[in-house]
Amino acid sequence: MSTRLQSERPLSIKERLFTDKFIALGAGRGAGKPAALHAGFKPSYAMFAAHRMLRRPSVLRELEARAKARVRALAPKAVDVVEQILDDKEHKDRLRAANQVLNRVDPLLVAVGHQHAVNVTVKSDDQIGLELLRRLRELGAPRDMMERMLGINGLPLLEARLDAGEVPELQPVTIDGEVVAQVEPDDDDGPDWD
Repeated sequence: MSTRLQSERPLSIKERLFTDKFIALGAGRGAGKPAALHAGFKPSYAMFAAHRMLRRPSVLRELEARAKARVRALAPKAVDVVEQILDDKEHKDRLRAANQVLNRVDPLLVAVGHQHAVNVTVKSDDQIGLELLRRLRELGAPRDMMERMLGINGLPLLEARLDAGEVPELQPVTIDGEVVAQVEPDDDDGPDWD
């Protein structure tokens, strides 16, 4: 029998008893051993049985389905509470509740609505190289350092220009950018809520 088929089988009687008791006990820490005892496992084996039960795909699938059903059942109450908070202009958590509602209206729209793809081009000309060479010379930098920074082939060209009296203007580097396109989220990319 393949693993996939085994994980899709219905719960056994022991698994059903275990999941019922595990959920009744709060499905948290310390609920495994009593649930295993309730399902009929021996006291000396109950901890190990609980550990194994909570790793079985069929049991995990059942616990997940029950948790989702419980959340769905509680959702109307939660919406009522949020609505009451939003209606109370003096409530300390009103802004937080409003943000939570907005984040759930259309999470992808809220999360990526203002992200853009931007192409940035740094306009660099020989003035930067000339200025760098001038400053390296002032500092008495060794030749090998200048070659590493300006390139073995570029250094002689810059030296010739600087020695010919070409004085670089001190200007800040300008970075030009333009918005190319708005980023559309992929279906499998969810918002990052952290």
